[in-house]
Amino acid sequence: MQLNIIVDDGLMRQVRQVSPQSEQELIEAALKVWLALHTQPKRETTESSHSCYDLAKHLIGAIQAPTDLSTNKAYFEGFGK
Repeated sequence: MQLNIIVDDGLMRQVRQVSPQSEQELIEAALKVWLALHTQPKRETTESSHSCYDLAKHLIGAIQAPTDLSTNKAYFEGFGK
């Protein structure tokens, strides 16, 4: 298939400074990238998918800390100073 397109001169100058490829090769590469981005299959949740909890549950209890940090106001004394 043959295409006739008009491309901004400034854009083409920038492209030529970066790439030795022909205009045809550049257009084909750009179309392939665009196609790949727009045709990727949507990821669906499956039984093998893991939740954040599943991925981090081995960390529960891994550190020693007071159990009531969120409710005991004594732990907030001096916080933010």
